[in-house]
Amino acid sequence: MAVLNCKNTLGADILNDCNEAYGKGVEKTFYVISRDNIDWDASTREGHTISAIVAVSGKRGYKIKSPYNSTVPAITVTDNNPTIGTSFDKVLPVVLLADSPANAQAIMGLKQDKYVVIYENTAKGTDGSQAFVVFGWENGATGVDLTLDKSSDDYLGGWSGNLTESGAPTSQLFFWKTDYETSKAALETLCADAEA
Repeated sequence: MAVLNCKNTLGADILNDCNEAYGKGVEKTFYVISRDNIDWDASTREGHTISAIVAVSGKRGYKIKSPYNSTVPAITVTDNNPTIGTSFDKVLPVVLLADSPANAQAIMGLKQDKYVVIYENTAKGTDGSQAFVVFGWENGATGVDLTLDKSSDDYLGGWSGNLTESGAPTSQLFFWKTDYETSKAALETLCADAEA
């Protein structure tokens, strides 16, 4: 049996070129699909890049639209500093404004299922390859600290919380399919209504 090399090492100079696209902020739409609804055999990942996310026949992803007027707060990836290997917690805040039956059902879904979640960086990179970041590919993201606060000024009496992937072995994954436009179109298709 072949032994896999678990070690990575620096592969290029880190020069922090200020002409390279970088910066704060994300776009308002997140793409979410249950891990159970992904056809893993037809989906493709190589290294830190996922080039195909394929839904099981008859299944689809969904979109969450952020109500924030400015940058979504506190999207974080935190190193857990494990004794062996690597482990990162990835956290993406979500808000559901209405205290409604539909949102109550959505909260139960976020709490009881595991998801792959994709958000879009404002800074997309020179070729667009840093546009779409993927959480949940390795361990699944689920709802954490989901809270309804009827007196909250920040969330106007609605739900807030996080979609969190705990203990992911990879620091960051990106969805990239040829170019920015093709990648965006693939995510929109993933979240389109399945044909009857």
